[in-house]
Amino acid sequence: GNVLEKTYRDKHQAYNKNVKALTTLKVAIEKNNKAFALQEADLHAVYEELSSRLAYLNRQYTTSSRTLDTLNEKEEQNKQRQKEWQQEHMAQLLREELEDGALCPVCGTPYKEHHSKHISLSPSSASLNTLEAEQKDLEKQKKQQQALLQQLDKDRYSLTTHLSSLKDALEITEELTPKEDAKGVSKEKTVSDSSIISDASSTEPTISYDLVPDYSSISRQISAYLQAKGDLRRQKEQYDTQATALKE
Repeated sequence: GNVLEKTYRDKHQAYNKNVKALTTLKVAIEKNNKAFALQEADLHAVYEELSSRLAYLNRQYTTSSRTLDTLNEKEEQNKQRQKEWQQEHMAQLLREELEDGALCPVCGTPYKEHHSKHISLSPSSASLNTLEAEQKDLEKQKKQQQALLQQLDKDRYSLTTHLSSLKDALEITEELTPKEDAKGVSKEKTVSDSSIISDASSTEPTISYDLVPDYSSISRQISAYLQAKGDLRRQKEQYDTQATALKE
């Protein structure tokens, strides 16, 4: 009886001690769980912001690509006009060298008849200068669009990489679509160039796309989140193990 009584006292003392430890662990888990929920909410907000930024950059890339295609078409048209100007200029020089009654070296008709059928204004040097100026302007615009596309490609790569890390950390399986306001209009800002113009009269909250995200800070957030996630999982496993042992 003394042995059984001592055994009971020892076990009861150990039980009370473990109950207290388990209660303390439960309180710690609840506290850490709240802190973890805040971290998770912050990362979800970052993920939504980066997703909206990526959608914006994709639209900018599409717009810039179309602009570059249009500039290429205009450049070809300009080159064709310059070629036509040169041909007309050469033809005019040729006509000036022909004498009355002489046969045209191109079509073989007499000069007077040829001249009467093909009267045209001689091309002016001013028109050529205009075409050349347009050509230089088109080349400048093309370089700007090409530089913009390269920068957009770089930004999209960085965004995609960090979005992938966020998706893995948050265990997101579905793609996020940009949020829309009550009118069904996307809150993404669309501009024609790489600069962002702020609308001071607008009361709607907008994302500032001109500021490059602090990817170092985001990486630290992800690391801290994963660390907290692992610690919380281990605490819960420890709680389950101790609760089972206590029940036994």
